[in-house]
Amino acid sequence: MKTKSTSLSILGVLVLLLVGMAWGGTSLLTSEQAWAEEIAFDQNQGGYGGYQAGLYDSEAVQPAADNWTRQSRYTAGTSPRFKWEFSIASPIVGTAVIGADGTLYFGARNGIFYAVDRDGKERWSFRTGYEIVSSAAIGADGTIYTSSKDGSLYALNPNGTLKWVFIADNIFESSPVIGADGTLYIGGKDGRLYAVNPDGSEKWIFPTAGIDNAVAVGNDGFIYVSTRDGKLFCLKADGTEKWKCNLEAITSSPALDKDGNIYICSGKSLYLVSPQGKIRFAYNLNGSSEVNPPLAIACDGSIYAGADVLYRFAPSGTANWTAAVFNCSAPLLGADGTVYVASSHSSGMLYAIAKDGSKIWDYPVGGIEGGVALGEDGIIYVGSRDGKLYAIETCPLEVKACDPPHASENIALDKTIRITLNKGVLTDRGYDRINLTDELTNIISIQKSMEGNTLVVDPTVKLEKNHNYSLKIPADAFKDITGGNLKEDFILRFSTFSEKSQVKAEFTIGQKIYRSDEEIRAMNAIPFLQNGRSFVPVRYLALALGVPENAIIWDDSTQSVKLLRNEVTVEVSTKNNRIIINGKTAEMDITPLNKEGHIYLPARFIAEAFGFRVDWNQARQTIQMVSAN
Repeated sequence: MKTKSTSLSILGVLVLLLVGMAWGGTSLLTSEQAWAEEIAFDQNQGGYGGYQAGLYDSEAVQPAADNWTRQSRYTAGTSPRFKWEFSIASPIVGTAVIGADGTLYFGARNGIFYAVDRDGKERWSFRTGYEIVSSAAIGADGTIYTSSKDGSLYALNPNGTLKWVFIADNIFESSPVIGADGTLYIGGKDGRLYAVNPDGSEKWIFPTAGIDNAVAVGNDGFIYVSTRDGKLFCLKADGTEKWKCNLEAITSSPALDKDGNIYICSGKSLYLVSPQGKIRFAYNLNGSSEVNPPLAIACDGSIYAGADVLYRFAPSGTANWTAAVFNCSAPLLGADGTVYVASSHSSGMLYAIAKDGSKIWDYPVGGIEGGVALGEDGIIYVGSRDGKLYAIETCPLEVKACDPPHASENIALDKTIRITLNKGVLTDRGYDRINLTDELTNIISIQKSMEGNTLVVDPTVKLEKNHNYSLKIPADAFKDITGGNLKEDFILRFSTFSEKSQVKAEFTIGQKIYRSDEEIRAMNAIPFLQNGRSFVPVRYLALALGVPENAIIWDDSTQSVKLLRNEVTVEVSTKNNRIIINGKTAEMDITPLNKEGHIYLPARFIAEAFGFRVDWNQARQTIQMVSAN
C-alpha cells in the first residue's frame, strides 16, 4: 500500500436548483420547538452508547454517519416543507455529514465528493476514481475522510484540496471510522480490514471474507467488524483477533451499548452478542430484506432497527412496536426521542415517528438508501436515489405570540404592540415595509425595534378612540439564519377603547395569562370549558377585578373563599351552590369546583356581584368583564 499526494481534479459547479415551494404540515406537538443546548458532538449521546470517543470534530453538527448512538442533540419541528434541493443527476447513497459551519459533505455514484453550504450552494467538489456509496467522517483537525469504490481512502482539506490518499487493491463500500488516536478503520469488499495512520500510511491489515459495513470501536478500544460470511470479529487495537462469533450473513454495522453488548442485524434477525462474544438473543425481523441500515440506541437503551418496517426493541430484546416505514433507511433520533427515518422505495417518504410508534408527519423525498442528517436549525438533509440532496425545513419562521391578541377590542390608545417570533431573525429585507394603518388605510407613524425574537412597535402618535387598526408584516420582512421567511404576510387586527364600555378584565380559555385593565399578568391556573360552560380561577378573577390580595380570604374549614371590594363582600364555597353577597344568600346553578388547588366558577357570578357585565367571545374563546362608563 502507498500514500499518494498528487492533486486530483476538482469539478466545478454542477446543477443547483433553488425552488421555493410552501408545504404545510399539521402540528401534533407544540409549535415552540425543543432545542437542545449547544454541546459538543458526543458519540454516546443519550448516555447509553458504548463507543470510544474517536478523534472526530466535536464542534461539528454531525461529523459521522456510523460509530455512534445516532442520537442527535437537536430536535426537528412538526411542519415539514421544502427548502431547497441540490441536484447532481447521480444517485446519492450515503448519509450527508454536517460540519461545524453547517457545510454538508457527501459523495455520489458519479464518483464526485461534494461540499454544499447550508443554503444549497456548492462550495467545492472533488472527483475520485469511481462510485462513492459510503458516508464521510470529519476529523478533529477538520480533515474530511471519504472512501470510494476505486479502492482509495481520501483525506481532504476543508477547502477541498487533497491532503493524502491511501490506495488499496480493493473496493471500498463501507464508511471510514476514526479511533481515539486518529487511526482510520475501513473494510474492503475482498474482506481486508485496514487500519490507516493519520498520515495515510498503513498500520495493519486483518483478513476476513468480505466487509460491507462500517466497524464500531468500543470504549474498551476493541474494534468490532462484521463480515459477509456471517462472522462478527472482536479485534484488539494491534489488529489481532480477540474472539469471533458465528452468525448468519451480516447485513448491518455493529451497535454498542454502555454495557459492552453488541447489537447487529444478520440475515433476517437482530442479534444481541455479549462482550465475550456469546449470543444472548436473536429476534426474527419477519421480513424479506437482507440489507439493514445502522441501528440507533436511545437514551433508555431501546434499539431502533430498520428492516422491511421500523422496529423498536427494549434492551431485553422484546419488540415494543413496529412502524409502517417500508424498507427503512438508517434511523436518527431527535433530542426529544422522535425517530427520523426514510423509505428506500423510489417513491419513498421521509417520516417523523413518535416514541410510541405513531406517525407525526411524512414528506415525499424519493428513495433514500442512506440516513438522515439533522441540523441545529431543525433542517433535515437527505440524499436520494433521484440524484438530489434535499433540505427539508421543519421549523419554519412563524409568529408565536402577539400582544394584543388578534381581534382584540378596547385596546389602550397608547398601547405598545409586541410580535414574538419562534426564532432569531435578520432584518435586512422588508423591515421598513412593516406598517400600521387605520380603518381608512391611513398609515400611522410608528417606531420599530427588536428585543430578542420580539418585534416592538410603538405608535408615535396617540391612537384614536373606537377605531379599527391593522399591523401588517410582509412575509419577507424577516429571514432566519437559513434565509427562511414567514410563509405568508402576517396581519394583526385590533380595535381601540370605546367610550361606551370599558373592559376591566379578560381571560382566555387554555392560557396561563390574563388581562386586568391593560396589564398582562401571569397565573398558575388555566381557564377551561366543561359541559359548554367556561370556568375561571376565582382568585385571579378577583385580582383582575380589583380585589386586593389581602382581601381574598380562604377558610379551609368551610372550604370557602371570601372577597372584599369597595364595600361589597362575596363568599362562595366548594361544598354548596350558594353565593353570599353582603350577607344575602342566593343560589347558583352550579357548585364551585376545586381543581389542582384552585377554585373555579363561571365568571358571571363573581363579576356581576361586583357590578360588571360578562361577555363571551366564541371566536377568540375569551371571557371579558366589562363595566359601563
